[in-house]
Amino acid sequence: MNFSNTVTGGEKKMDAMHLAPGHGAMGAWTEPSQLVYGGQMLPKVLVVEDSVEFQAMIRATLGKNIQVSMASTLGEARAAVRSGQFDLFLLDVMLPDGSGFDFCSELQADTKTQSTPVIFLTGKTGVTDKVLGLTLGADDYMTKPFEPAELRARVESKLKKSLSQKQDENVLHRGWVRLEVPTYTAILITEGGEKKLDLTPIEYKLLYRLAQHPGHILTRQQLIDLVWGQNTFLEERSVDKHVSSLRKKLDMHGKKIRTVSGLGYQFVPGNDQ
Repeated sequence: MNFSNTVTGGEKKMDAMHLAPGHGAMGAWTEPSQLVYGGQMLPKVLVVEDSVEFQAMIRATLGKNIQVSMASTLGEARAAVRSGQFDLFLLDVMLPDGSGFDFCSELQADTKTQSTPVIFLTGKTGVTDKVLGLTLGADDYMTKPFEPAELRARVESKLKKSLSQKQDENVLHRGWVRLEVPTYTAILITEGGEKKLDLTPIEYKLLYRLAQHPGHILTRQQLIDLVWGQNTFLEERSVDKHVSSLRKKLDMHGKKIRTVSGLGYQFVPGNDQ
């Protein structure tokens, strides 16, 4: 797989979705940090390895289309995880300040990292060690010395599966509209093709929150809490104004955001009017 053409999607799952609580009429946004190669985001791998020699070998093996970060100790690895997001962890077991097995357990216990693939790359060759590593939640276990081609193949295999899942999580399809969360893009799907909608941040977040719950009725207060934030004071008629503006930009599909008298709004995903 050529990772120079792979988009990792958002750095967080959908509920976080990089949408900051709105401030005022236009709202506010947070941008995920990105390292771009050929116009696309690179998959990021954290290698926890104390041998300088093996660090160099691993970096050369994974190549330029994977962003490799190195940590020589568990302390450095923990700091890296606190400050960034990774698509895969490559762990040694015997480290200067502890065991890679313990670090794997920490990753599995943290909701931020528990779904991120882990591969052990270690000099511990015993069957008991392999079983322990896999039992702790690792996705693969390789021993040193390693064949570069095999390591790259295993890393790419795990990344391919992981990144595909992230892409699915970061694109919301709802019949006539597609919402691409990492880029905050709304695409109207018509018989004549696709059209990118020119939405304000608040309009985008309203559409996203309604589309998250197709067929459900969301009250105006629920929309205020979801779009502007729970501690925001906003008159409910302000919601109506933004929904009205959103409907105009949706053109004929504006009717797919229904007003439910006395309650709020309902998103219609199909072709019903």
